[in-house]
Amino acid sequence: MQGWAAAQPVAVADATPDALDQHRELRIAVLVAMREELLRARSDGLYSSEALESALAVLDAEQISIELRGRR
Repeated sequence: MQGWAAAQPVAVADATPDALDQHRELRIAVLVAMREELLRARSDGLYSSEALESALAVLDAEQISIELRGRR
């Protein structure tokens, strides 16, 4: 999950505003899908509550960061 959380556009300085918006939208869609899978895993009892809370916190932080960067 850390690899996904650290993913960034390669050439941000060269990216158009539309490309950056698209990247943010796609990244948030990935985070939503990951969150849904974690919640499903919680329902199935596959992982400890502590592990799931930690993973969900990472996803939440990444989404907040993306959304805040998008407001510039």
